[in-house]
Amino acid sequence: MHTIDSTRAKTAKTTSAGTAYEVVSYITALDQRYIEEPVFESMEMKPKSNGDQEMSSLKGSVIHKVQDRRFEVALVSLNGSSENILERLLNLPLPDFTEIKEVVAEVTGEKKAPSSPESKSSMS
Repeated sequence: MHTIDSTRAKTAKTTSAGTAYEVVSYITALDQRYIEEPVFESMEMKPKSNGDQEMSSLKGSVIHKVQDRRFEVALVSLNGSSENILERLLNLPLPDFTEIKEVVAEVTGEKKAPSSPESKSSMS
């Protein structure tokens, strides 16, 4: 189990249907490594003819494992309790789950903010 520093800044939020939850304000590089670990554990590599390696397979179940770890790292509490957060989260109505998932995606860097038009034009 991955441990989050209890002094890390947190933000209290509520879904439009009234589900209260608390998320960390940021994740660390260590948190990111923990989130990505299932991907690297499930990768299978095979050698190429030039001596390099390429990924030959990746199990589909890794997507749920990574998502679960994102919740584990980012969600501090759900309706005032830190007990069995993932199980309780997965039993919420889908709209509540989806709202929380989007916030967790932002906190964990899964969902990047779109670039502004200024930054796009300055890159050209």
